[in-house]
Amino acid sequence: MNPKYSLRAVGLFQAAGLTAYVSIFAVAVEFMEGWIKRVGVTPSPAAAIMLFLLSFLVSALICGVIALRYPTVLFFADKKHEALKAIIWTAAWLLFFFAIFLLLGFVIFPG
Repeated sequence: MNPKYSLRAVGLFQAAGLTAYVSIFAVAVEFMEGWIKRVGVTPSPAAAIMLFLLSFLVSALICGVIALRYPTVLFFADKKHEALKAIIWTAAWLLFFFAIFLLLGFVIFPG
């Protein structure tokens, strides 16, 4: 298996995919919250808890696939060191994106 991209680039792509997914999910939840307030529907506490837990589980599954698919392929190809490096690069890029969003959220666009 000769990778087309470096592990650093793979980590960037995975972290960008995770960031995009989380951003889209956050916007969708905010939209749904506004829609629910406009319509005037209030879900029961049990339904709200089930919706939260199911969305959490689906999110965890999607994020796991985005972040761990390629490292899993590497791991089972007996490239354990490269698999770990890919995970570390993904985590490093996620911290970078987190810092950017933190800067945008609290410094550039406060409130």
